[in-house]
Amino acid sequence: MRTYATSTSLHKVLFSRNAWLPEGGLDCPCKVNAPYGSMSVSAIFHEVPLTQERAGLRQQAREILESHRKSQSTVTVLSCLLALEDHLGWLPEEAIDEAARFNNVSTNDVWAVASFYTNFRLSPPPAHTIEVCWGPTCHIKGAMAVLAHIQDALHLNSEGDTADGGVTLKYNTCLGACAQAPVVMADHHLMGPASPQEAAELVRRLVGLAGD
Repeated sequence: MRTYATSTSLHKVLFSRNAWLPEGGLDCPCKVNAPYGSMSVSAIFHEVPLTQERAGLRQQAREILESHRKSQSTVTVLSCLLALEDHLGWLPEEAIDEAARFNNVSTNDVWAVASFYTNFRLSPPPAHTIEVCWGPTCHIKGAMAVLAHIQDALHLNSEGDTADGGVTLKYNTCLGACAQAPVVMADHHLMGPASPQEAAELVRRLVGLAGD
């Protein structure tokens, strides 16, 4: 099977709308006319060369999926995507393709699952990640004040990536450290109990690192 891509994310939209994509036997670049709702969408698809980086991603995805199969009694498209993102930090197109092959389904089927759940990342994650627990214990202990200070420091109104793409903020219902509530995790390092001021200072340090 050949892999095709556009210069935009249109191919992802087409995948999620059950549009037809070319597979083999066609010279590239090739024009695709696909239904999109009541409209007909045209796009020019170019074959993406298999670079060393992409080949490495494919091999890594295969190894993750094989390990997942050995550790789980039931394997589904969703469980495969969860395993891939857990190890890779996001879902590159190579991982989507390998998940499709692994489950003997179409790439379109896998994109449908990946695009349905908003927690899946379809783009590379920022260099730094901050998770704020707002579960019951942390909430009682002042997590909302901590969260407010962190969002102010990152200039965010909710979870997500900063404008420069350097830091991502996530809400977490439990970080497994209730005795240290309220808890913040920065790049997999726990801090707690965290005061709003300490959390804001931590964020400022990470923002500084992300800008280097």
